[in-house]
Amino acid sequence: MAAYTRDDADKMAVALRSLPAATKNRLNKQGVVAYLAAEILGLQERGYAIDQIAAILHAHGMSIAPTTLQTYLGRIKKRRKRGGKGSQSSQSRSSSTRCDSRLPN
Repeated sequence: MAAYTRDDADKMAVALRSLPAATKNRLNKQGVVAYLAAEILGLQERGYAIDQIAAILHAHGMSIAPTTLQTYLGRIKKRRKRGGKGSQSSQSRSSSTRCDSRLPN
């Protein structure tokens, strides 16, 4: 069993305090849908069906059933109506990052 001094512990504390904040880069399927909500809703407004959008997402590496996609979008819409978590950031992101050129016509 190793023994540590208070100096060792102090050095560790300094190292831990100096670390930057951790960022959450990984998203689950619901997180991806929330992140892309503006683009997905825009496709629906342009006449794409939910099964077509699910197929586009599948072609880009995300396997999601149309019913699951619809459920996630419904949750996002409810949250926005209530003014809940993420409603402002999702709306402001939609106007600044919509990039329909990534998706096939």
